[in-house]
Amino acid sequence: MRKRFSNPNRRRRGIATLVTAAFLALMVPLMGLAIDTGIMFAVHSKLSAACDAAALAGARALVIGADETTQETNAKNTATEYMALNFPAGYFGIPAVTGANGAGASTIDSLTIDTSVSHQRAVDIVSEVTVNTIFMRWLGVNNLTMKSEAKAVRRDVNVVLVMDRSGSLSLTGSCEPLKSAAENFVSQFALGRDNIGLVTFATASKMNPADFAPSTSFSSLTTTISSISCSGGTSTALGLYNGYAQLINLGTAKTSGALNVILLFTDGYPTNITAVYPNGNPGSCFNTTGTLVTTFNIGTPSDPSTWHPAGMQGLYTPNTPDSTQISNSSGCGYTGTSSLSYIPNTDLYGSTINSGYQSLTTSSGHITLNYQNLDNGSTNAADSMGLRIRHGASLTSVASPNGTGVSGSLSGVVTYAIGLGNAGGVADDFLERFANDPRASNYDNTYATGLYVEADDTEALNDAFLRIASEILRLAK
Repeated sequence: MRKRFSNPNRRRRGIATLVTAAFLALMVPLMGLAIDTGIMFAVHSKLSAACDAAALAGARALVIGADETTQETNAKNTATEYMALNFPAGYFGIPAVTGANGAGASTIDSLTIDTSVSHQRAVDIVSEVTVNTIFMRWLGVNNLTMKSEAKAVRRDVNVVLVMDRSGSLSLTGSCEPLKSAAENFVSQFALGRDNIGLVTFATASKMNPADFAPSTSFSSLTTTISSISCSGGTSTALGLYNGYAQLINLGTAKTSGALNVILLFTDGYPTNITAVYPNGNPGSCFNTTGTLVTTFNIGTPSDPSTWHPAGMQGLYTPNTPDSTQISNSSGCGYTGTSSLSYIPNTDLYGSTINSGYQSLTTSSGHITLNYQNLDNGSTNAADSMGLRIRHGASLTSVASPNGTGVSGSLSGVVTYAIGLGNAGGVADDFLERFANDPRASNYDNTYATGLYVEADDTEALNDAFLRIASEILRLAK
């Protein structure tokens, strides 16, 4: 009888088949799990991004409408639309159904506007979808639920636009484009919630009341803006004092918890100082309060390069109208400077004139009375007022007609600036300093960071104002 021998290769093939089968039995579910997990991750990421976009869009839409109910309805509609656009029906086979907020809202589980916190509204959105599995069905898992939540907060804002309306704007044809850009700026905010005000300045500034005291009912502000005429000098420090006083005057009930903002617009350098000027004829005159004005030689009105400061025009009242000059009396000459002794170290509202920012000449400890010192001192006073606003300095009451009568302080004010450069240029560093822009020579990161935007010409004005509005609303979130 022949002896039978087994084939070792056949045995090896049998073992390999068993190992392969066991490996596949283990790996196929694992690979399927990995594929299903990848799908779940992609769906959740898409859902989360869509949820964030919808909440932010809803918060931005809270400015649309003349009352809170309309604004909140528009916010919900906008959030729903963004949700549908960013997470379309059919994504990874997720079916389209009608959700709680209408057609196209298949992923929205809840969408609410929370007004429980003072001076803020929050758009809260919760989204949920059911995703069918592919390989995990082998394990008895037919679908999984993905859920995402997002919240976007929109703080109420209090904004005072401090706007230059000096004569150079008329000479360059910029007055009307400025008004149009300013009207568009105020339309970016929410009626009934945001307090929006306007202070204009030239030689004088309107006080008690301001051009438009900050109010949540600011629909008529565009009418006020359209009626502005541009003439006179540039009393920047006076305008900033008036703007800060308007914010303080809102009171803590309106400013606490809200975002408080001053936006400065100008097309040139500060040129005037409002102060108590020591008299130069002690025997016959008293110290006199007024705005000392720089005069300019205007060579060619259409060519700003021919405009040059030439002297001092005398004292004017700081309250409107701009053309009210303080008259001579009892041998005292205020239509010129013959009865003035020197420029004081501080202006009427407590801002420092001799701060060292721009150089001044002095004699016997006093600032010498000349137009160069008036020009540089005007910039110093405006720079000082800006610093005081950012630091939340206290105002001492200055009674009407020379002041607002407002006293007190307000901390945390965020400052912005726009400079129009078509009238011979603007003081870029001063405006950067006012805004506490990171480019400023005295930038201080312990206080709120603002932004300075330069518009080279009138065509860039609208974009400049909209950029500042966008920055304000970004901070309000």
